[in-house]
Amino acid sequence: MKARIFPSEPEKRKIAAILAVASVLCVSFSVGADAAPMKVLPAKTSGDAVFSLMIDFARRPELLEGSYLRRILGGADDRGRNIMGRLNMHYSRLVEPGTSYDFVDSDTVAATVHGAAARTCSHRQLVCHLKSSGLTLAEVRRRLGMPEKRYFDSNSHPVDVYRFSPHASLSITEPVNSFDVNRIEVNYVGDDLPAPSSQDMALADTYRLEKARLLLASGGSRIDTACQLLTEHLQDNPNDRQAHLIYASILRRLSDVNGSMDHYRTALSLARQTGDSQAEQRALQGLSEFGVVVAADTGKPLTDSYTNSATRVQQLPRTVSPVQKHSPAGRKPEISPDAARAMLAGTQQPF
Repeated sequence: MKARIFPSEPEKRKIAAILAVASVLCVSFSVGADAAPMKVLPAKTSGDAVFSLMIDFARRPELLEGSYLRRILGGADDRGRNIMGRLNMHYSRLVEPGTSYDFVDSDTVAATVHGAAARTCSHRQLVCHLKSSGLTLAEVRRRLGMPEKRYFDSNSHPVDVYRFSPHASLSITEPVNSFDVNRIEVNYVGDDLPAPSSQDMALADTYRLEKARLLLASGGSRIDTACQLLTEHLQDNPNDRQAHLIYASILRRLSDVNGSMDHYRTALSLARQTGDSQAEQRALQGLSEFGVVVAADTGKPLTDSYTNSATRVQQLPRTVSPVQKHSPAGRKPEISPDAARAMLAGTQQPF
């Protein structure tokens, strides 16, 4: 009978390291000869949403424009770089975690028709980088069919190319043996494109507000991102009274009393200019929660000598004391997910 040999300490450490790597790769080992190992796929991030968005850009390349991208992706990380007429912008602060975008707007010399002479053309390129998309080239082919062209890039990664408009292409890259798309690129080379229509811009504004609403509902640290999106929205649409009401409600719950009152006053003024009685009442109610009494005709705070109660808004007890706009640590107080959800439901809904 042979003696049983136990692994030495170095071998034990080696086995532990192998198991640790296996757990990172999300592979579970089975105990028994007949049990099949089960592979657990990593959680998907935003691959499906990004894929749909990039298809839309490939079909309508005129939407590859700075002001439209600002509404869809949020403001760029900086002012961009302009090198010899080539504008380069990078977006990562306000997009979904694990994604970033690079946008290039320039002129190039190319032949857009086979056999034609090269000429100066407009070139626009939007590249999305994904850390973990949960999307594979096989899934792309099931949705879009076989690509128009396939090639290997400089890193020997396979790239599928599709075309949805005469001068715009969609390229999808999947690193070898990764089974996870990490790059989606839209390229346009052709005549100068028209600007996005007013309807396109209005839909993009609606998308940005909805994105801010969803971030607000998630609570926690993502409230700052929602505030940044609302700030950018109001910079582009300073007369949007509904957005002022939304932002005022958020700032009130973040204890930014001065900022909240400023947005309520702006919303009240805009509502009276446009005759929006519903927005006017919401602004009046918001101001009354700070103990501010407003005249129905002028929008200015009433004095104690004002006696006409028919044109007077009931003054509610002051429940929030004025504080500095920022905490001593330099960061805004966080709002709990429960409180954020309450803002989206019932009478506390700010939208």
